[in-house]
This record gives sequence, C-alpha cells and structure tokens, in this order.
Amino acid sequence: MSDTTSPILSSLADGILQLSFNRPARRNALNGEMYLQLTEAIGAAIDDPAVKVIFLQGSQGVFTAGNDLGDFSPLPDELLAMRLFRVLAGCFKPVVAAVEGLAIGIGSTLLGHCDFAFAGASTRFATPFVKLGVCAEGASSLLLPASAGYKKAASILLLGDPFTAAEALAAGLLTEVVEDGQAAAHGLAVAARLAAQPPEVIQTGKRLLKTPQLDAVREAFAREEAAFLRLLAAEPAQTAIAGFLAPKKS
Repeated sequence: MSDTTSPILSSLADGILQLSFNRPARRNALNGEMYLQLTEAIGAAIDDPAVKVIFLQGSQGVFTAGNDLGDFSPLPDELLAMRLFRVLAGCFKPVVAAVEGLAIGIGSTLLGHCDFAFAGASTRFATPFVKLGVCAEGASSLLLPASAGYKKAASILLLGDPFTAAEALAAGLLTEVVEDGQAAAHGLAVAARLAAQPPEVIQTGKRLLKTPQLDAVREAFAREEAAFLRLLAAEPAQTAIAGFLAPKKS
C-alpha cells in the first residue's frame, strides 16, 4: 500500500492494481501532481506482468470534482491531464472504474477510456467546460457522440448541465448503475473475473476492440488540447476561472 497521505493511493493484489484519488479536502479534484502520478503508475502497470487489471476509484465516497482550477493560473504550457489520457489510450490491459458521489469534468470524460464503469445511483455527473470558457478534452468530442449519439453528446458537452447516473448509463459512459456505496464492490468483482482469465487473451480482445479508432482518438487529443489551451488564454475562460478561484464570502 502506498503512503496514505499521497494524493494517489496504490495497491496491488491478485493481479488488480487499485489506484485511488485521495484528496478528499478538495473532493478529489485532480491536480498536476496527481496526473503525473497516475500517468507513471499506469505506464508502469502496462509493462508489469503482475498487473492484469487497473482499477480506478475515488476516496471517501467521491470519485472526483474534476480538474483543480488552480492548475490553470498561471496559464500552463500543456495539459497534464492529456498525459493521463494518452497512456490510457495505449493501455490494452482492462481498466475498471468505480464512481460515487461526483464525476465532474474529467471525472466524466475519463470514463470514455475505461472498459467497465460502475456508478452509485445518486452520483452526479457534469461536463461544465463551456461554463468555464473552454472545451471538452480526452477525445470526448469523438467518443461521446459515438456512444451517446450526436444530439445527446451536444447537450452534455455544449450545455454543461448536471446529469444523473441513469443518463450517464444511457450515454454509454457506464456499464451499470448500482446502489450507492456498491460501485467498488461491483467493479472489483468484474476486475477479479478479468484477472482470472489468461492475460494475452484479454489484452488481445481489448486491442481488437480499440485499434480501429485509436488513430482517431489520438488525433482528437491533439485537436482538443490545442483548442483548450487557446480558449484557456482568452478572456471568457480567465474571467470564469478567476470567479471560481476567488475567495467566497461567508
């Protein structure tokens, strides 16, 4: 088990690498340090024969409140989240997610790169990129229309309104909606079934599923990152983010 004070907790047992977002004071908002740790951990797992399945979850009943907006002031030269997305896109070991509480921004778009995702029934989802003056990332402009249909994807990505676990399931972001507090149990049960299979068989199957769209996904990463950084530097995003970061009146 990793250091319990680390923002990413890591443990490996029975072929399942569990990676947990561990920043509860910020509702597990992901920052640069966490992206780098996740990227390194998943990259190492790809080459580690002891790891058969990667399992992602939050801590203390929350998946993630999204990207920490403090990472955008001052303006970054790159989106460290994209390092995580790129390593996930090239990972042919199964990735399972357990989602509870909140799945905001990257908490929703990340699910497009998971092979299985289970969410508690009252989990709240949102992709509030437009409200922040930026655009969606993680190849969601490609993957979400493919899974949800163009009009539903446009509603999710261009309006940024909250949506329910049932709506996330209908949009193809989830495998199943379960009782609150049971997402990890369901996810780990599936992870155990995957880990019990011959690794080459599972990884070959995933490779066959993902390869036809992999080039398009990587092209979408590049388009979205360039657009995100351009919009991030513009006045609407700077005003919106400054408003979110400003101290709240008591």
